Amino acid sequence: MARGRAPFLPVFVDSRIELFPEELWGEYDTISDGRDDWLGVLDRWDVDVLLLSRNQQEGLIDVIGRDGVPPGWTVVREDANGVLLVRAP
Repeated sequence: MARGRAPFLPVFVDSRIELFPEELWGEYDTISDGRDDWLGVLDRWDVDVLLLSRNQQEGLIDVIGRDGVPPGWTVVREDANGVLLVRAP
């Protein structure tokens, strides 16, 4: 995971596209778009928090709205800007 100015807060990717290989951006797109293996990608990277923007992760928010919150995940907050989900420990 990338570690920048806040090494205690690991992130999957950030907006500095030049730091991450193209394959990683493909996995990010899989998650953001809510493609078939989006949960598998989260599992492989051990992601336990999702902060989804209605502008940038609209596809995944639509999938969750249609299919429901995946087992083991909880919606902590939802508003006009996005959705915060946390995986149960």
